Amino acid sequence: MNKLVSIFGLDFTGLQVDDVIKTTENTKVITTVNAEFIVEANESNNRLKNIISSTVSTFDGQVPYLIAKLFNPKCLFDKISGSDLIYDFINKAKTESLSIFFLGGLEETNFKAVNNIKNKGINAFGYSPPYSDYPFSDDWCDDIRLALFESKPDILLVCFGAVKQEFWIDDNIDFLNEIGVKFVYGAGGTVDFIAGTKYRAPIFLQKIGLEGVYRLFKEPKLFRFMRILKSFRIFKYINN
Repeated sequence: MNKLVSIFGLDFTGLQVDDVIKTTENTKVITTVNAEFIVEANESNNRLKNIISSTVSTFDGQVPYLIAKLFNPKCLFDKISGSDLIYDFINKAKTESLSIFFLGGLEETNFKAVNNIKNKGINAFGYSPPYSDYPFSDDWCDDIRLALFESKPDILLVCFGAVKQEFWIDDNIDFLNEIGVKFVYGAGGTVDFIAGTKYRAPIFLQKIGLEGVYRLFKEPKLFRFMRILKSFRIFKYINN
């Protein structure tokens, strides 16, 4: 089985789901890499580039996945998005009696997501800190660490939005190791999907790479339009 795919100037090591959700001795950091991440990492964010290449990184998004398959036809790897990965972790939590923690999202959304996981017979927790820009204050981070210390979850989803969530994980990896977190990844809007307050694009739109366009149609906001434009620059970095 292939252990590494190098493309877009990045190293991807989270190639198949079974390997991604396999427990290791220390906290496993998973980075789900979409087109916007690839552009950001190559154009202006060396820290993000280092995070992607030093963690268990997956192809999140149909376009990066299909390009990678085109240039690596003999490699075996899956498209693994954060919004899909949660269901693999739900199954793992059920079979192995693991707990799940949602960090971030609106308070009401976080509450609904936690309850929906609890209704599946899984031990679940959550905490929704007030909105903050990065870098985060010490007091803000201390409140989060206290909530995590009290529950000591096995699986942690950080839902601050890119790239704040990836930076927070990177800043706090030693603490997460200390309290025994087995898996952590930046999950963005996954908390909304689990809560049922928002819905993903239909499967056929996901398969042709139009999930971002669907979200723009459902929430016509300037930042979503700008993200789509930025994602198109992925083609500049195919052979990096």
